[in-house]
Amino acid sequence: GTHLRGELRCTASPDHVWHISCEEVTYQGEEQGRERFFLSCTGAHRIQVRSRKTGDHLTRPSRKGKSLKKLMIEEKIPISMRDQLPVLEVAGCVAAAAGLGPDQAFLPQKGERAWKITIHPVNDR
Repeated sequence: GTHLRGELRCTASPDHVWHISCEEVTYQGEEQGRERFFLSCTGAHRIQVRSRKTGDHLTRPSRKGKSLKKLMIEEKIPISMRDQLPVLEVAGCVAAAAGLGPDQAFLPQKGERAWKITIHPVNDR
């Protein structure tokens, strides 16, 4: 995987290119989204970007943990996109996934240093 800091252009395939930005900020309690979210600098000190793997799980805030596969089906993410979505990993654990948002284990507390991460597709065509 690629280590994340600053800006990254991530090419999953010729048809699926992602722009990922990572900026260190003080978390002020902003809403956690699916394409813009915050991860604790303490918990997520070394973030890697990769595609999903069999067995990946994500526990979204205030929800039960589920496999990425089940979450992608529930969110109606097209099959053709599922292996293309960037997954952010920390120490072998899924910290977040594009289109699904962060895992609750990596959420920052208000006032804590955090990574503000934005992931969106690049439409070159």
